Amino acid sequence: MKTHLLQLNSFDDSYSILDKLSWSRANRILVVWPNSGKIELSELDLILILRKSVSLGSQIAFVCDEQRIVEKCNYIGIQVFSSIPDAYRKPWRRSKRLKRFFLDDPKKELTSLTNFYQNKRKQKYHLSVFLRVTIFIFAICAFLVLIGFFIPSAEIRIKPVTQEIKLDFNMWANEKIAFPNVSGAVPIDIVSIEMTDTIEGVSTGSVRIPSNFASGRLVFRNLTNSSIVIPKGTVVLRSENPNLRFQTNNEVTLKNSNNSETEVQATCLIGGVIGNIPANYLNAIEGLIGGNVVVENKTPFIGGSELKSLSPSTGDYEKAKQLLIEKMKKNALIEFRNLYPEGFLFPEETLVVSKTIFEERTPEIDFPGEKFRYQADVEFSIWMVKKENIEVVINNALSTYLPKDYEIVPDSQFVKLKSIPTFDEKKDLRWILSVSEVVKPEIEPNQIIQQIAGKNLDSAKRILGVSSILLPESLINIFPSFWKRLPFLPFRIEVIINE
Repeated sequence: MKTHLLQLNSFDDSYSILDKLSWSRANRILVVWPNSGKIELSELDLILILRKSVSLGSQIAFVCDEQRIVEKCNYIGIQVFSSIPDAYRKPWRRSKRLKRFFLDDPKKELTSLTNFYQNKRKQKYHLSVFLRVTIFIFAICAFLVLIGFFIPSAEIRIKPVTQEIKLDFNMWANEKIAFPNVSGAVPIDIVSIEMTDTIEGVSTGSVRIPSNFASGRLVFRNLTNSSIVIPKGTVVLRSENPNLRFQTNNEVTLKNSNNSETEVQATCLIGGVIGNIPANYLNAIEGLIGGNVVVENKTPFIGGSELKSLSPSTGDYEKAKQLLIEKMKKNALIEFRNLYPEGFLFPEETLVVSKTIFEERTPEIDFPGEKFRYQADVEFSIWMVKKENIEVVINNALSTYLPKDYEIVPDSQFVKLKSIPTFDEKKDLRWILSVSEVVKPEIEPNQIIQQIAGKNLDSAKRILGVSSILLPESLINIFPSFWKRLPFLPFRIEVIINE
């Protein structure tokens, strides 16, 4: 049969032993006394321990050599062993004395302590009628007093008198200012963005474009006694103007005799009237045959013609660039405000093109085209005055104009430009700001509560009405409505300040 070994300590008492017994699930519980120290247990404590083991369905026994405990256990019926091995060797039995103790005489007086508590329960206290009535009346009064203190509540809605302060500030800024000061000086930050845009326009210039190529007859003369082949596409030109070139349309052959001649049709390689040349203009041949053959045009080249066409001029692109920059400046101002929400002021006078990154003209100048397109990638820079620097100057100045015992109403400040920012002769940017702000008296709710706590309704209204900082709209609501006196307890009064 499983035995649970419960080792006691010198500091254990009946409560701790009972608690330890509750954790046991064994059929037998062996309680072992400590080797040193004494555990003070009364006869009633031992009985409670025994009852606990019975309620758990377990047998209990002690290992103890204290004579006092052994005698009490023998009287109650708890088996005591001299050692742990002795408890495992010997059988556990329930003595007849234990059975008699619980079964034969259940009403037996166990100890003087149990007798004392039993007598206490049997005693009855008899109060006189007068005393009972007095206690009842006192309880009713106490209950009414508690109701009077805790049930009533009050809500005080206060509307203070407000004032509006209006001031004009002379502000100025330049690149040398590092910190805002009361004189109105604020530092600036130079910020930049890159923008790309395109503009189109109608060409106002003109250009002549070739419509036909000039052509004519060339005469080649052989300077040798050998036959020479003049290939198709042979290029001839004038030595003084090598850029104007002509080429043969067919292949021809010079006979193998000195000064033999042959003619061939040729066309100018450049279209337009520039190819219309007079007779005897050409005198040179490109290639290896140039030293053995001479060439000339005995008749003029004719047929080259040109057409007049629209073309973008320099003025067209300059005007388009100016219009595009103005358009991009307006967009840049909007973009600056979106990209830098911390900025209060972006003076348009400081918006400049800091760098042209890329520009493209289509078509180029002197090229034909009825319309043109100009594209530019530009970097803009501008001065930025931050909101926080403006607020420092305004708040420092307003603090000197703020009436005594007044405070600023949150979110009541309104700032606007009164003049357009302009540069003075010292290159300082100057402008005027108009600032308005609403102020209200400083109201301490706890002070008001202390003044009117416990007062009747008329007196409380009179106290609030004396104040010159409150409007007549201030009112007092008491719950329940029939109650005519404000609560005595401050935490039952709520002060609500209406802006």
